[in-house]
Amino acid sequence: MQGAWKRGSSHPVLREIVPIVKKTGDGEYVDSFLGTATVMFDKLTCVTAAHVVRDLSDPSTIGAGYETFGDGRIGGIRASSIHLHESLDIAVIKLRGPLNSVPPFTRVYESNEDTHDLGQFVVAYGYYDQGNRRLADHILRGYVQRRDANGDYILSFPLVEGNSGAPLLPDRAASSNDGVMGIMSGTATSQARLLEEVFEAEDPDGRVVRERTQTALVHSRAVPLAGLEEWIKSPV
Repeated sequence: MQGAWKRGSSHPVLREIVPIVKKTGDGEYVDSFLGTATVMFDKLTCVTAAHVVRDLSDPSTIGAGYETFGDGRIGGIRASSIHLHESLDIAVIKLRGPLNSVPPFTRVYESNEDTHDLGQFVVAYGYYDQGNRRLADHILRGYVQRRDANGDYILSFPLVEGNSGAPLLPDRAASSNDGVMGIMSGTATSQARLLEEVFEAEDPDGRVVRERTQTALVHSRAVPLAGLEEWIKSPV
């Protein structure tokens, strides 16, 4: 490992939200940053997006949490097991020891059956690699634009790399009282929703040339947690 991973200065982030880090073979220090995790129901359970940890064969090579050692390097609690949902981009990480300084989320958000949460203002908190071996926390805000055929939330903002696994929360008091709506999963590009721009310019002969460009609007998606409480607590 070269250099030391350190925490960058950025927005305050809820303590229930922690980075997932790849561990080195020589101790508890961080070798690389993988994504974000959401601590739920107890201090041994973290929920993230399955694609963040799917290719890891040995749970002990990753950790979760944000503890800074005396030399400025970052470490966390090693994982004891990883459980992937059979059909959703959701994974549960069980830790070897508790994240003692972290108060876990204790509720899953109850979706509005009438509106399906369309138009609901939301916020996602996560981490990203700031460069120079520093992590920083990041806040995404927007609203639920629609639900796709699988029921996933399609959101009005793009996903920032590293925010996969971050919790999606109702944007009210930035509190966990309403519960976790979903887990940030990836991007969603709709070819039916295009940003169209028209440019006019003169060619060398003085004729006006019109050029039309289309850019697909890229949104993020989140997997709803409604109905998954028992699986998160006891994944099998």
